[in-house]
Amino acid sequence: MLGSAWPARAQVFINEVLENPPGAGLHETGWEYVELYGSPGTPLDNMFFLVLKGGADDNRDGTPEVLPEVDEVFDLTGFVLGPDGFFTLVGNRADGESPIADLAFTTNTRFDPGKAESRSNARWSSAATFSAVSSRDQGSRPPRLDNHGSSTYMIVRVDPDDPGRPALSPGTCHDADFDGEFDPIVFVNGAPVVWPMLQVIDEVAWSNRAGREYTISREHQISETHGLNPDAISRVAFYVDNPMRGSRTQDRASADGRVSGFVVRSTSTADESFFYGTLDSERFPKSLVYFAGYDIDGWPQLCGPTDRTRIPYGNLTADPQPDTDPFPAPVARDPRGDIYLDDLFPRGFAATPGRHNDHAPSGIKQFRVIPGDLDFNSVVDDVDVAIARALVGASIDDTVGDPGSPSGLRYKWQGPVLQQICAALSALGTHGDSNRTITAEHVAAVHAMRTRQMP
Repeated sequence: MLGSAWPARAQVFINEVLENPPGAGLHETGWEYVELYGSPGTPLDNMFFLVLKGGADDNRDGTPEVLPEVDEVFDLTGFVLGPDGFFTLVGNRADGESPIADLAFTTNTRFDPGKAESRSNARWSSAATFSAVSSRDQGSRPPRLDNHGSSTYMIVRVDPDDPGRPALSPGTCHDADFDGEFDPIVFVNGAPVVWPMLQVIDEVAWSNRAGREYTISREHQISETHGLNPDAISRVAFYVDNPMRGSRTQDRASADGRVSGFVVRSTSTADESFFYGTLDSERFPKSLVYFAGYDIDGWPQLCGPTDRTRIPYGNLTADPQPDTDPFPAPVARDPRGDIYLDDLFPRGFAATPGRHNDHAPSGIKQFRVIPGDLDFNSVVDDVDVAIARALVGASIDDTVGDPGSPSGLRYKWQGPVLQQICAALSALGTHGDSNRTITAEHVAAVHAMRTRQMP
């Protein structure tokens, strides 16, 4: 039954999230949004967008002051990615109005304002309000994105017959022992429920206040930056594996939370895939531009992929971040070094709901989905053919045994590899149920697409 309920060509990515609009609560509703991007025309049936909070452990003693919980669950069934590949979930006020949507989108001419917004009565093309897709019992409070503590965002597939689906309810504590893993049994309205088997299509997370993240891979977690809790994130690249482009310094904290030195770690895949930071409060809401500056302690308020054009550092004592010292001593660079700690810092880079976030002054272009591009480098070449050939026989429905799962099973393909399978399936350009397993025909189709490049 699951096979007929999920589109085979499901290349869908988390492209942009505005979690915490500037304004100290004034814009908490109506200005938040989540932008999805992928293959134009892709149905989003049987997919959910999950917002998971990882609690808070401010003194870092392992006992959370705030427990993790499911924050929001948005049901995407019935919607499709638009002709440009975008679909945007927009925050709304109690009266249903959405200032961010009014800023970014044109009202659908067929929308009937006398009726409630719904999948069949869409207010905007390629967009819907949180209220229209939320599973929350809303009452007088419209759904919103909680910006306190750690955040995990996921696009997931869930079997419609999975008995654990009720666990995907806002307010459910999914990690009572605070170990960073989903609990096999959770409680919904006081009743025990088995946590559902999820297939993660895409994900991203970041830590704040020493909370937990719930991605299937640590590579999909943005490195913790003590001087920055991002307002928003904007994707500019998608990698299957960590490109190993740079490094981050991370404070070494004692059990009581005191910082004692630092360590140098490789940037994560998420670090190299997103810009993240605070928005320029002086220009918001007329503009959603990021603040390319520093806070009072010297922490940069815009971070992103590594800038490989800057002179690197030469040894592991290099730490240009202010940490506990608001005026750190200059750190010598070494042209012969290999420790790259500087991020790209494009002034004027902005969040752009419903369209590509390209930045002409710096030459930054967001990645585009190209059928047959299995390594997501914007070119279809022999490498993509080799990947497709290696995946022959793989099906999006494959499962493997997992003793730690309540069902004893888990989906074999998750995240980037699942995206590769979907990219190979899309080479034939069909959505049919028979097009769910990679065959030699898909390999031949990828081969025929070689030399295609980003427009």
